[in-house]
Formats: sequence, C-alpha cells, structure tokens
Amino acid sequence: MDRNDGLMRGSRTQRIAEMRALGNAEWNAGTLLHLHIGLLDHAEDVRSAALTAVLEISRRKPKPVTISPVMLLSYCLFDWTVASGNTPRIFRFLAELGTTEANEAIEAIMEGPVEHLRNDDFEEIISALAENGKMETVKRLPNRKISATKNKILRGVLKRS
Repeated sequence: MDRNDGLMRGSRTQRIAEMRALGNAEWNAGTLLHLHIGLLDHAEDVRSAALTAVLEISRRKPKPVTISPVMLLSYCLFDWTVASGNTPRIFRFLAELGTTEANEAIEAIMEGPVEHLRNDDFEEIISALAENGKMETVKRLPNRKISATKNKILRGVLKRS
C-alpha cells in the first residue's frame, strides 16, 4: 500500500478498509509502520482490522523487516509542517551523513515528486546536495519536469557550484 501522510484520517469505515487492505500488502517498513498506526487507533474495530492484517501477513511467512534510523528519517521526511523546518534539516543531515544508505535514500527521494516542495525547501535541499559533493544528483534534475521557479533555483545552485 502506498503511503500518503502516515496518519490514519477519515471515517472509521475508511480506516478499517485501509487496515484490511494491508493484509495483502508487501511486507516492508511502510506496511509495518502503517499497521503500527492502526494497532494504536482509538477505535477497537480499527485495531482489530489491523490485527487481522498482521495475522494474514504472518500466514505468508515473510522475511523480517529491518528498519534503520536513516530509513525512518527518509520515510517521514515530508510529514513535517513548513514551520518546523524539519524537512530541509533532515535532508541536509542525510546529505552530510554520506553513508551508502543515506545516499540511496537521497537518490530515492530525488526520484520522487519534487514539485510539491516549497521553493525555499527545494533551494535548501539542492544546496545541501551541492555542498556535500552530490552534484550528479543535482545535474539529473534539469531532465525532470519542474516549475520555472525551481529551474531558476537549480540553475543558480549549479552556477555557484
């Protein structure tokens, strides 16, 4: 199941349906975290649907899921409010960390939809990449469909680097 914002919103019926659907989902960190949210829901029938999904997944005997702090950071990267400033902060941390896992997370994030990023956050993220020697990632962005403003930001960062 694709992750949206990580929080269960909507009616109880919608939350139950979402939990039931997870019974057929691939066993991965996203499924685990989403089921965890369902297991903590205030409604007993939502928790019950989450439990049923865990039982269904258990029947398939999937391999264990490993969750590292970097995976968790990249998973919840875009869940923060703009005012928190945490999205660019986390991204900068990943760029500075420079581990194989952090670099893979950055690549995956940058392959996703960057158009939804605020222009200020986009500039900070691109600058963090440039400052940390990740110019190959930055240079691939002009091939993507991004707004004129983001293209201008990108050109400015590329000129400075």
